Amino acid sequence: YGIYYDKGFVGIGTVDPTYDLDIQSYSAPQIAITNLTDEHTEGGAETSVIFNDHSATTLGKILTSHDGTLDDTKGQIKILIDNSNITFTSIGNINLTATSDVIIPVNVGLIFGDGAEKIESNNTDFTFSSGSDIILSATDFVGVKNTNPAYDLDISGNVNFTGTLYQNGSPFTT
Repeated sequence: YGIYYDKGFVGIGTVDPTYDLDIQSYSAPQIAITNLTDEHTEGGAETSVIFNDHSATTLGKILTSHDGTLDDTKGQIKILIDNSNITFTSIGNINLTATSDVIIPVNVGLIFGDGAEKIESNNTDFTFSSGSDIILSATDFVGVKNTNPAYDLDISGNVNFTGTLYQNGSPFTT
């Protein structure tokens, strides 16, 4: 099949396109966008797909570029949306795989479900929220309902446990 134009639609691999650009193939179809500049800098060789509305206002952009190294195989991808949220919807799992750290900016949290459960960082402490806060401080202290823990485990409230309480390796007695 060649390239066909029908009723305002462009078809590649089909004589009856039903979308603005309709690509059909018996193998895995691929679209290649190549930036021919020889830029090996942070953001170099930038290539993007831009999504505009009827007035040419950019609604979003998928951008790829070099990550600042001379290794052409290392790049970065960004999904940019101005003043809005990015939502990923999946019928199945959404898997995040990285060979390095996943970086979340300071004062930005991960929110789960309806927002009642979240993990936040203020560049010093981590807060795990689910009705009651659990804090992991920069001093490696854990606080339960205590935002400023001063001990390895610092709990504000009642404690219930099953088992033996130990002090210096021996059962604690009063």
